[in-house]
Amino acid sequence: ALNKNAGTGRCWGHADWGGACSSIDFSGVTSASSNTYAFVVLSKTAGKGQCWGQADRGGDCSSIDFAGITNVSGGHAFFLAWNAKTGRAQCWGPWIRRSQCSRANLIGVTDIAIAQYSFVALNKNTGKFLCVGHLGRCSGFESTAVTDVYSTGHAFMALNKNTG
Repeated sequence: ALNKNAGTGRCWGHADWGGACSSIDFSGVTSASSNTYAFVVLSKTAGKGQCWGQADRGGDCSSIDFAGITNVSGGHAFFLAWNAKTGRAQCWGPWIRRSQCSRANLIGVTDIAIAQYSFVALNKNTGKFLCVGHLGRCSGFESTAVTDVYSTGHAFMALNKNTG
């Protein structure tokens, strides 16, 4: 449970999977995300992120630079952090290569759909989307008129609400 106004958070459950958070400083936290094994909290103003849970499944983000990060999303066992204005992206956790994220240009991204080991980034203003990761092969799909993206753990759907 996170109280952004009071800067407090409480965790419970299996300690190894994020149920223990007494060492986390929740003051200034602006957003939080989770995956199956870990949590991350972000303080946009301070440019600081904190992770806990299974270290090799996203619970260790000590190598990530959170300065300028505007959004964080969690997949099955990884996290994606990005700056929607500059497009800079970083991933951590297994099964998704950091190089895949660092090469992705996420400028203007408005929505992210995350599957188990992949993500689709959508810019609703242009209708274009980008696929990254294990299921990241989206070549051959028209990606200029998409209004929404969705995911299950193993698949994606792109939708144009105007044309179907």
